[in-house]
Amino acid sequence: MELSEELSSFLEQAEDVVYERGLEYATPELVLFCMLDSATINHFAINPDINLASLEKDVLEYLEEYNPTGKRKYEEEDEIPHSVLFDEVLAKAEAFAKEEKSNEVSLYHYLFSMVTDKRLHASYMMKNNGINMEFLLAARQFELNHPEFFDLSKMNFEQLAEEAAAAVEKSTQDPLDSYAVNLTDLAKEGKLDKLVGRNEEIERTIEILCRRTKNNPLHVGDAGVGKTSITEGLAQRIAEGNVPDYLKDAEIYSVEMSSLVAGTKFRGDFEKRIKKLVESLQKKPKAILFIDEIHTMIGAGSGNNSSGSLDAANILKPALSKGNLRCIGSTTFEEYTKTFEKDRALARRFHKIDILEPTRDESIKILKGILPKYEEFHKVKYSPECLAQAVDLSVRFFNDKRLPDKAIDVIDESGVYARLHGKSRVTVNEIRHVVSRAAKVPLETISGKEKENLRNFDQKIKAEVFGQDVAVEAVCSAVKKARAGFRNLEKPEASFLFVGPTGVGKTELAKVLAEKLGVKLLRFDMSEYQESYSISRLIGSAPGYVGYENGGVLTEAVRKENHAVILFDEIEKAHSDIYNTLLQVLDYGTLTDSQGRKADFRNCLIIFTSNCGARDMGRNSVGFSGSGDIITNDRFVLKDAVEKTFTPEFRNRLDKIVYFERLGKDIAVRIACKAVDAIAKRLESKKISFTASQEVYDFIAEQGLSAEFGARNIQRYAEEKIASPLIDELLFGRLTNGGKVEVVVEKGGLKCHVVS
Repeated sequence: MELSEELSSFLEQAEDVVYERGLEYATPELVLFCMLDSATINHFAINPDINLASLEKDVLEYLEEYNPTGKRKYEEEDEIPHSVLFDEVLAKAEAFAKEEKSNEVSLYHYLFSMVTDKRLHASYMMKNNGINMEFLLAARQFELNHPEFFDLSKMNFEQLAEEAAAAVEKSTQDPLDSYAVNLTDLAKEGKLDKLVGRNEEIERTIEILCRRTKNNPLHVGDAGVGKTSITEGLAQRIAEGNVPDYLKDAEIYSVEMSSLVAGTKFRGDFEKRIKKLVESLQKKPKAILFIDEIHTMIGAGSGNNSSGSLDAANILKPALSKGNLRCIGSTTFEEYTKTFEKDRALARRFHKIDILEPTRDESIKILKGILPKYEEFHKVKYSPECLAQAVDLSVRFFNDKRLPDKAIDVIDESGVYARLHGKSRVTVNEIRHVVSRAAKVPLETISGKEKENLRNFDQKIKAEVFGQDVAVEAVCSAVKKARAGFRNLEKPEASFLFVGPTGVGKTELAKVLAEKLGVKLLRFDMSEYQESYSISRLIGSAPGYVGYENGGVLTEAVRKENHAVILFDEIEKAHSDIYNTLLQVLDYGTLTDSQGRKADFRNCLIIFTSNCGARDMGRNSVGFSGSGDIITNDRFVLKDAVEKTFTPEFRNRLDKIVYFERLGKDIAVRIACKAVDAIAKRLESKKISFTASQEVYDFIAEQGLSAEFGARNIQRYAEEKIASPLIDELLFGRLTNGGKVEVVVEKGGLKCHVVS
């Protein structure tokens, strides 16, 4: 770490003195002697307890006795020797600078190091003349706040005296005024939101507070269920006098650990603050301490605890057990189990009260109670049906949050949206718009207009997925059933296993389905998960392994897009352990990652694809003949392969197993048309007109159709015979500025005629 310019000059002066006077080595006492002429130390004389003249005399006497002149002669190139303590004091000064999070080692850090090192004569001489660590800390803080006072040309002694008096007054100020907020006073002033319901929880809190010992309630519940609001509701009751006599005139002080820790630079600062806070609370028999996120006080103020400092929890324990300090805490179930409960001595001093999520009707009542505050703030009016709509839509689309918080967020944001768009009234349309944007779901899905989309849903899918009418109808029927409300709300919307040979439209159907539903497609290639340990990629690494905190690719993707079509492509190639993991998704609509967080799949449509049995298709069994019999035989082969490949518990959890048929010649022609039309659109974007006859489509279908590769081979053939020959013409030839392309069948192949 770099030294400040001031400190560097004093160290150099000390070395110069050693060189000029022939001293044996440079010592901290010699550095102190050089510092005595500094403006910083001269300002210490303002304190009547400090005698700089006596200090200078003591230092001179020491140097004459222990480091006399003329002992050595130095050449110009010689390195000036340092005493062992010289280097150790400098190293310790750097440690003080790091603790203060300073960018450089200053003169003050060097003084800290000297005065705390009992081996130094400098330490003894400084303390003997009034310069101790307590004074130096106060002076350092004063310099940081008022650097102008350490410039002699700007020195204002009157203001300095006033600031010093103010600093003394602040140090004696009640810590409750500095670090706490009086919730009871806020309740009397009407600054707290009205609490609706939660009578049982408040009554239980009052009962625990009225105990003689261990009178400390602990509210434990998911984030957003209203734990803090219950304490604020109790403050409102106290303000109204609606509490037992034992709690009459009580005051609830809310304290955050961050405010107590802020500004504590050196060991002992935090302990002093919290002890003063406890003493102040104990002087007020009616005072109640409230600590939100109480798990943060375990370890607060102790750093990494390597120095042996006490954290907030250990300082508070004695007062909590005696009963002369009452404390209300709040935390989540996760943090209670992970952090708070592990400190058994602390946990036994509290009585746990579970705060559960309110019901739909209770949430609507809560919204009615707080609505006037939001109407006043946003200067809008909410229509009566907004409240139920906010609760219902937040329940449906924000599964990772809890009522009433998520419904309040919708109410708040819809008020902002209406005001910014010049509206004086919030209707269900604003509620739906806000939810649509936050949940990344099409507005039609929320507003109910998707019914028109679903009316001819199967026809729209068939227009893009050819030759799989049975499969399309089965999938569309299941989707309509889910959207109509005839599904288990604790499971995904629907789950399918698409089985069939490659290139017949299994993945394409999943893509089109996501597009028509207006949601994102999340695709996972299961050939990447063939090893047993690869499951950690989906749900996250186990504790202790690299990437543990990053989460899994599946759980994180669903957490970001919890309304999606999820495609597990070629599921039969994955390791069997992955099936067991996905059972939880199919059964309960959730998946827990390695960190215990749940990803919600209840609004997802899950599709598995598989090629199992595809190699055995087309082998006519005895007794089968004709196309209809071949299809029947294919279905039998696929069904037999599915039963052998997938366990009964996996198959039993699927909504439907959909079998895909092989493509016929008429379907191949339609696919050829689609492939050629895609090429034509790309050319049109470059101002190139494109024409092709029906003969071209028939030829591409005939040449590209493959029982082994399916429709993909048709697309490849079209790209190879039409797009590839035009590359040079597009880049360097006649089509650089547009033109015309005509594709014909000539001499048993395709020919592209180009006109510029």
